[in-house]
Amino acid sequence: MPKEPTAQTAPVSDSLTINAAWQLLQNDPQYLSDRVDVTRFCEGLRQIASFDGTALVFERTRVLALVEESSQSPSAEESR
Repeated sequence: MPKEPTAQTAPVSDSLTINAAWQLLQNDPQYLSDRVDVTRFCEGLRQIASFDGTALVFERTRVLALVEESSQSPSAEESR
């Protein structure tokens, strides 16, 4: 189910809400090919989260890097 992007609430235009970060992941070719360790991605999100005064936000470049890092490890299916 595609989700609509949410309005970015951070003062920096390159920040993403959690919904926008999740949508970015779901549209990534690595994710669509089942090559992203989602648990590792979620753990990484916790480490890069910041608070803009109203919501948790994530820098777009760091989320993209996190998708790449999370896709470097074998998926659950490949490790069985």
